[in-house]
Amino acid sequence: MDQKKRPVSGDQSHINGKKQNYTLAHFVLFLVRKLMRLRPLARFLKAKALHLQTTEHAVISSYLPKSFHQFKILHLTDFHIDCNPSVIDELVKTIRPLVYDLVLLTGDYQDDYHLNPIKIKSYIEKLIDTIPNGVPVVATLGNHDNNATIRVLESLGIKVLINESYEIHRGKDSIVILGIDDVHWYFSDSAISAFETINPEQFTIVAVHSPEAFEIAEKQGAHVYLCGHTHGGQICFRAGQAVLTHADCPKHMASGSWNFGRLIGYTNRGVGTSGIPLRWNCPGEVLLARLVQE
Repeated sequence: MDQKKRPVSGDQSHINGKKQNYTLAHFVLFLVRKLMRLRPLARFLKAKALHLQTTEHAVISSYLPKSFHQFKILHLTDFHIDCNPSVIDELVKTIRPLVYDLVLLTGDYQDDYHLNPIKIKSYIEKLIDTIPNGVPVVATLGNHDNNATIRVLESLGIKVLINESYEIHRGKDSIVILGIDDVHWYFSDSAISAFETINPEQFTIVAVHSPEAFEIAEKQGAHVYLCGHTHGGQICFRAGQAVLTHADCPKHMASGSWNFGRLIGYTNRGVGTSGIPLRWNCPGEVLLARLVQE
C-alpha cells in the first residue's frame, strides 16, 4: 500500500493577506537573541516559556446536533518539541486532569524543518499515553512537518487527515472533522477540493494549522474552524499585541476566538515555542473546546 503523502503546493495564494512589519519584528527578535546569550536570564526565560494556560471555551451553535451538546474537544497545536523538549512534561501534567471526547492536534510537532521526526517520537508517545483509552486522536500537519511525520503519528495510533474528513457518530447524529493540510506553505488544489466537500447541512469542524483559510471555509459552509500557527505572537509588547504572527490574516484572528460570517473560529496560541525558547506576555495554551447547542 502506498504511503500517505501531502500534495505539492499549488499556485493558490493566501486570502485577505496583509503585510506585517517585519523590520520592527526582526529588530525585536535580534535584541531578544542577544539577551538569551546571558545564561542566567536564558534559564529563567526558558522555564517561563513552559507555563501553559488551560482555556475552556464554549463553541455555541444552533447547527450542532442535539446529541453532541457538551461534546468536548482537547485542541493542542504547535509543539515544536525539539526547541524545548521539556514542554511535553508540562503538557502531560496539564492535560491529565481534563475530561474530553476527542483530541485534535493541528501541526508543527517539530521545529527544525529538516529534523527526522523519529527523533521526537518518544515525546509524542508520552503525550498519547496520557490520553484515556477510547478517546480518538485526530491530527493534521503544520508547515514545519513533513511526510515522515505522517508515518510517526500513524504508528502511534493517531488518525492523520490530509485534506480529508473524519466522521463522528452519536446515535443517528454525526459531525465531521475536516482535516486540511497546512495552508501557510502547502495550500493546494487538493485542499480546495476538500473544502468543496463540505455539506452546510452537516455540522463541520475544520481542523487546520493556520487561520489563513478562514474565507474559503466560511464560503463553503463550515461551522467551526480550529487552528494555531501564530503562537499568539509568542512575544507580545502587551497582551494581544504580537510582534509577529507569520500569518496572512486579520490581526484579531491571530489569537483566541473570532467570527467570520457564520463561521466560529479559534486560534490556539499553541504549546511550544519556535526559533527561541521564549514567550513574553503570551503563555502557551491548551484549549478545551466545549460544543453547545444554542
